[in-house]
Amino acid sequence: MTQQQVVGLFTLEGTMNAFMAILVGAIWGTPILAYFAITGISFGDIAATMGVSMPSTMYFIYTPKLILTSIVIVLGLTAIVSYFPA
Repeated sequence: MTQQQVVGLFTLEGTMNAFMAILVGAIWGTPILAYFAITGISFGDIAATMGVSMPSTMYFIYTPKLILTSIVIVLGLTAIVSYFPA
């Protein structure tokens, strides 16, 4: 194999590992994210005693832009990190 082929294989392997990690994270994380988006995180009386104006329950909002941006950043950084050691 030529050096260019080895570099390509390293980069492809690292990117494929990142893609599989994203899939596993999506499978495990989606129920957790859905739960917190519906029920939120309750701070109870702590929010009132902190002296900060905030609701007693915070709800998460996950936009498609946020999710896609995170995926692109992870895949891009993994491809770069996989390319340099080769």
